[in-house]
Amino acid sequence: MTARLTVLYDNRLAPGASTSLRCGWGFSCLAEVPGGKVLFDAGFDGGLLLHNMAELRVDIRSVDAVVLSHPHWDHLGGLARFLEARGDVPLYVPEGIPRHLRIELSNRADVSVTGTEDGSRVVPGVRTTPALGGELKEQALVVDAGTGVLAVTGCCHPGFAPVLDAASLHGRVRGILGGMHDAKDPGQLENLSLVAPCHCTREPDRFPELFPRTFRQVGVGSVVNVESKPQKA
Repeated sequence: MTARLTVLYDNRLAPGASTSLRCGWGFSCLAEVPGGKVLFDAGFDGGLLLHNMAELRVDIRSVDAVVLSHPHWDHLGGLARFLEARGDVPLYVPEGIPRHLRIELSNRADVSVTGTEDGSRVVPGVRTTPALGGELKEQALVVDAGTGVLAVTGCCHPGFAPVLDAASLHGRVRGILGGMHDAKDPGQLENLSLVAPCHCTREPDRFPELFPRTFRQVGVGSVVNVESKPQKA
């Protein structure tokens, strides 16, 4: 069995990706495990997100749940269009999301709020970290990867340490993929087997130099396959 991460929305295309795919400022990733499919963030433009999903042959109706990392428009702007196409679906948002936004989303999806103490179990094999950080709360995705877990981040505003510490409660963290905007100490990633920064990552050109064996350049169309086994609730 495998778990698969597919980047659906990013600032750039993956190396060698089809020119039919489109890029734009924002981030979205599909996590697929035997227990289901989870859409993590929805980018800024819902039309662009749906276009890329169609080009990558991702059936919108096959998505079992949606997780929003944090309430910035480059991560939630595509939600309305996606939810209109998908219909009612569980949606996990972090504590601290503005009340008016939570109400609006509740009119379109079955909203659950992730607190600051415990993460949310989304589908078997995929859960979230708690809502991390200060005034701006953000949750990351934790995907079972057989002998450990992968962390998927929207922007990593809380920093590497809180995300990695929270993810490690569910297994050894094998890798990390996603935006790493506010993660200022990449040295904390030296023991990982996959380092795949994208979207808003600061000084992205330093990562291939810091992690020549584990760095992977990702963008729209990137697919990461990993071993998977059922994750404890």
